[in-house]
Amino acid sequence: MIYHCNACRFNFERFSAVSACPDCGKQDIREANAAEKAEVMRYRKEFGPVTRFYTTGLIRWKSRGR
Repeated sequence: MIYHCNACRFNFERFSAVSACPDCGKQDIREANAAEKAEVMRYRKEFGPVTRFYTTGLIRWKSRGR
């Protein structure tokens, strides 16, 4: 599932339970909306395969400013 941090606008994907943003540590996270998920897909297409950290199940993207 792809998540979005409202505090730092960080998009990330987790394959396990998540309670805080891995970038800033705040608990102000939610499931990404359709636009944020589309942005992640654009990043995947533009930059190719992403690095997966299998120990944490984390894939990282920084959301572009709003």
